[in-house]
Amino acid sequence: MANKRTRALTVEEYNQIIDTMRTGFAGCRPNDRIATALIIEANLGIRISDILNLKLSDIVKEGSRYSCLLYTSPS
Repeated sequence: MANKRTRALTVEEYNQIIDTMRTGFAGCRPNDRIATALIIEANLGIRISDILNLKLSDIVKEGSRYSCLLYTSPS
C-alpha cells in the first residue's frame, strides 16, 4: 500500500454514502442500521467495534447534552 494517500470525505461524499446505505444499491438492500453506525462513527470518532458494543444505557444525558460512555478492557 505504498504511495497511497488518504483524505477526508467531503460533506457531499459523506451524505451520498449515508443516503446510499439508506436507499440501497444494486445487489444491496437498504440498511438503516449500517447508516446509523456510520453516522455515529463519523460524529463521535469511535471505532465500529465500539459502536457494535454500545448499549442504550451507555448514552447518558448531562444537562442539555448527551455523552457516550465507552469502556476499554485492561491491556
